[in-house]
Amino acid sequence: MRLNSENLVHTLWFPPKVAKEKFWLFLDEYFVNIPRREWGNRAAYELLREPGGEELVRQYLQTYPPRPGKTIDEVLDDARLECPNSRYLSAYQKSGGLLNLLLPFPEEQYDEVWNDLYRKYFQSKTYTSETERQQRLREIGLLWNDIPNDLFSMLTPAQVWAGAGTLEAELTASFLQSLQEKFKDRKQQNGEVTLEAILFLRGWQNVPLPSYGSRSAFEIIRSERTQLQQHKEKLLGFQRPVILFHITEEVDKVIEMLVNEMKSCYPSRQIEKAVQLWVDYREKNYFDESSPELWAATIEYTINRVQNKQVDLGKIAAKYHVGVAEISTKFQTVRNTLKLHAADNRYDFMSI
Repeated sequence: MRLNSENLVHTLWFPPKVAKEKFWLFLDEYFVNIPRREWGNRAAYELLREPGGEELVRQYLQTYPPRPGKTIDEVLDDARLECPNSRYLSAYQKSGGLLNLLLPFPEEQYDEVWNDLYRKYFQSKTYTSETERQQRLREIGLLWNDIPNDLFSMLTPAQVWAGAGTLEAELTASFLQSLQEKFKDRKQQNGEVTLEAILFLRGWQNVPLPSYGSRSAFEIIRSERTQLQQHKEKLLGFQRPVILFHITEEVDKVIEMLVNEMKSCYPSRQIEKAVQLWVDYREKNYFDESSPELWAATIEYTINRVQNKQVDLGKIAAKYHVGVAEISTKFQTVRNTLKLHAADNRYDFMSI
């Protein structure tokens, strides 16, 4: 199955009507990211930043015209990179790729991540000037860019903005072929099979694929989009700022609790490493409403596990008045986020 075939789009079956529109959009986004031999293995978005690059892309599009309804100038506009000074609002208008192909276009009013950030960190604050107000709004937008969002099937808005790469195109072709085969006798039942098709995609995207090193389609797509995002932002000269206003108060509460609860039975260096682990985690995963007590308990338990020390999980849970199961769940989250392992030198106080 060739994704760049116009006839393919007209022959494919999609359950919801919006899916075909999204697939066209996906192909547009993919075109922008494809490195081409005749362009020195550069993609359109790279070429447009070089002298004479626009003319080369325009000549190519005159030979291989865009899809019906799409002009050459529109393709060129799509290929130009925008500088991420604030929110990647264009994510709402992007296809979202394979993971979002069968879903309606997202709307800001249903974006719980943005609404929570806006309410918690913007509306609740008093501003002394319009400049301060706009600065906070920009910072919240930059935070939103990097938070996995259910509205985008757990991609971040920045990953949606980056678009699809070659691996995602391969996976999309594979999935569409499987979709046609699964629903070949039910293509007239669009309304009835829409949800079933979405669930089919959700299951398919999480199956380990031997031909891709046993990674799932979700993992492959997320990784490839992150690489594209980072490369595009590097071309733009964008460096992600460290924004700590959203975690400072909560970080301080947990740090205070850790120090108070650990100082009687832990060396000071081990407490320092626990604090470091907590701050490192919150910089990577800051969108969580769990209580300071649960986080303090989790970090104390985690630092012991990392340092290969015997610890009674029940006693820690009782000390902080939280549940054992809650700590275990959060421990897995922290471990996966920071990619922790036993005797991790980053948090082993003996290595100081």
